[in-house]
Amino acid sequence: MANCHQSFNEFNQVIRLTENRRNTLIAARDSLRQRVQVSFDGKKNELPAVTELQFQTQGSFVMDTIINPIAEEYDLDDGIYFIGHLPRSSRPKTKVFHDFVYYSILNWNNQVEEVTDKDTCVRVRYKGGYELLLEMKLVDKIQNRFHIDLPIYYTTTKRSPDLAHLKAGWMTSDPIAFINWFEGKVNSGFKEAFLYEKKAFLNEYRQWRDRIRQEDAQLRRMVRYLKAWADYQRTLGREMPCGIILTILVAENFVGSDRDDIALQATLGKILAKLEEKFCCFRPTPPTTDDLFEGYEHEDIFMERLRAFTASARQAINETNPKRACGKWQLHFGNRFSCVNMPDIEENATTYSKPAIIATNAKSA
Repeated sequence: MANCHQSFNEFNQVIRLTENRRNTLIAARDSLRQRVQVSFDGKKNELPAVTELQFQTQGSFVMDTIINPIAEEYDLDDGIYFIGHLPRSSRPKTKVFHDFVYYSILNWNNQVEEVTDKDTCVRVRYKGGYELLLEMKLVDKIQNRFHIDLPIYYTTTKRSPDLAHLKAGWMTSDPIAFINWFEGKVNSGFKEAFLYEKKAFLNEYRQWRDRIRQEDAQLRRMVRYLKAWADYQRTLGREMPCGIILTILVAENFVGSDRDDIALQATLGKILAKLEEKFCCFRPTPPTTDDLFEGYEHEDIFMERLRAFTASARQAINETNPKRACGKWQLHFGNRFSCVNMPDIEENATTYSKPAIIATNAKSA
């Protein structure tokens, strides 16, 4: 049985968000926070239903499942919480809050390429980080473009906030609850108070954050691997589910092992079996009746790719030649998954000689 665990370790270092990019996102986030706060302090009378403004980074950045994309922009979600006491029926329409955030940052920073008001957030797209590296032609410009998404909430506290959706109106959505759910799967020691009561738990939160990044739990790596797989498939023109769906599928079907290749193969098998039984992915936090696959138009392509990936993973685990085993993984991850250091020798194991299964479709490269 060929062992590709080391190749996965190297791959993880390639796809895991770099420290430079992490710092770039943090700097942009903090600058946006300051801008929105200054605007709020000067125009509180425009939002009489609001007494305070708070911010909270959310999603893959906090959970450390964010990856370096091949060609797409990397990004960060930073929630803006308008604190007030009005029920949904009495508060202003969601567009009032979107407009406030949108016009607070429009035409504000010459590094901002575009500000877009989307249904679920205000997106701030930047021209690109690492200007010095770009001048030196050490990196590609497209790979260094990034954006900050600013979802907007109204709440009495950060607990159980309402998301300001332009079309659907005020709707239940709690990103902190999702982080708590995921970290419970990881068993990382996360406490909701880290984010709900950030000032009181700031030092403990920072210690937790630094520790989880050092430990880098296998479940986090599995999420990154699935995201990196989907990212590579998109470069080939294949539509793939969004990151939150992949995160839920991995977390709910995770099978651990002392080797990442075995863990991923087993996890893929469970995900495939689950989706073949019923193609759905319900949100694990309120609203729990929300099937994130509802209206998804690319089920056939995704399932074809997932079956092919799962079959190749099974073959790679049963392969006797490490080089060939690595190649089966590489076909689904692309050249970022390196096989250069894998020995081209036969090992004592049961041979699984069939070639890796790579499905095709009209958009295949």
